[in-house]
Amino acid sequence: MSIKTDKIKQQLIKILNETIVLKISNVKIKSVQITDVVLSKDLSIAKVYYFVEPNNDSIQKALESSKSFFKRNIAEAVEMRVIPDLIFIFDKTPQYAEKIEKLLSKIEYSDINEEELKEKYDKLDE
Repeated sequence: MSIKTDKIKQQLIKILNETIVLKISNVKIKSVQITDVVLSKDLSIAKVYYFVEPNNDSIQKALESSKSFFKRNIAEAVEMRVIPDLIFIFDKTPQYAEKIEKLLSKIEYSDINEEELKEKYDKLDE
């Protein structure tokens, strides 16, 4: 990703989140957080990843119906030849991270003999 594309990406994340917090009146969208934006090479398409809990189809529909409002706010804030078409995608990363944390917390270390473990690590240092 070029420096220009990365800068635009960061601007879009900021603008979209500010728009949600400050300008959107739809209650369904108010709790949405934009987590990432992936731009096409020609900057004509922006995949906008969002997270909200709980997620449902009505939030996706509300974001889609507010697309022109978001694009207008982007146009006012960023100087671009073409304002990218926004494609909203639910970001499952936070849910996956939570599942991984739960699995890791279930691992029991009580079966590990600390002395044996220390001996193995000491042998590696030799």
